[in-house]
Amino acid sequence: AAPLRRMARRACPAAEAASAAEPGSVAALRWPQSATVRMLYDGGCPLCEREVDFLRSRNTEGRIDFVDIDSDEFDASWNRGIGFEQAMASIHAIRADGSVISGVPVFRELYEAVGLGWVYAITKNEAVGKLADGVYDFWAARRTNVTGRGELEAVLAARRRRDDVKAAQGASCRAE
Repeated sequence: AAPLRRMARRACPAAEAASAAEPGSVAALRWPQSATVRMLYDGGCPLCEREVDFLRSRNTEGRIDFVDIDSDEFDASWNRGIGFEQAMASIHAIRADGSVISGVPVFRELYEAVGLGWVYAITKNEAVGKLADGVYDFWAARRTNVTGRGELEAVLAARRRRDDVKAAQGASCRAE
């Protein structure tokens, strides 16, 4: 039954969305019971995938809920309204209470969730944290080029085209 529902979501996402909780609400997060934080990551980024693979290997208690923003199933309404473009600009995470964090604090929280909080603990120091934020922001602005995907704007434009096709398919299934 699960594969059929997954296929139905792809074929006509609007039908399910109509019965969903208020977009952007904590109820719309569809939160896994054991998770304390949701990581929004770029599955199209090979370096990001390595980080996710490492965190998954340490996530034995299920405290991190991993959401691939590059997936066709990614939906901002399930993620506090954080859309693809915003998530591509900087890493984001959502806590179980619905609060949103971005940048280096995300890594700190993720590593704490898997018992490796000491790795990013030094970034709690204000001066070190500012430096780490600056380095991360520099990297985030250039990572699509570094990983061979081209300019960030081209990646965003391709996603907009993909979303337009998806929206057109949703509109056609509503008309049926």
